[in-house]
Amino acid sequence: MPAAGEAMGSPAAWNAWIVGIAIAAVAVWAVAWFAPWQDWVNGVLGAWLVIAPWVLGFGSLAAAAWNHVIVGLLVLALAAWELWDVRQRATAWTGSPAGQGRLTPLPAPTAVGLRSPLERSRPVGA
Repeated sequence: MPAAGEAMGSPAAWNAWIVGIAIAAVAVWAVAWFAPWQDWVNGVLGAWLVIAPWVLGFGSLAAAAWNHVIVGLLVLALAAWELWDVRQRATAWTGSPAGQGRLTPLPAPTAVGLRSPLERSRPVGA
């Protein structure tokens, strides 16, 4: 994770390792148990990576600073995209803005007239 030429004891390297592990842990958690807070956490971590070179004082190390800024912008953009996408899917699913009302499941295929091959072999009503 540290950029080329970075010393392992530098603030840039420590920040890259710690934030990288945190982003990976949140991503693994999101795969197993999705919750919108995970995207917010990744967004904050991405924003931190963008400003970290100047806050931690390694903005003059070009490779480390660019590494942090580029990766931070990518993480921030992907987190924002995921938050937008979740909101769009929730709106499409319920017909109302996300967070209003309760999500209702889509109708089962049999409720809209579609039947499985096994069901088609039996007469309707049997």
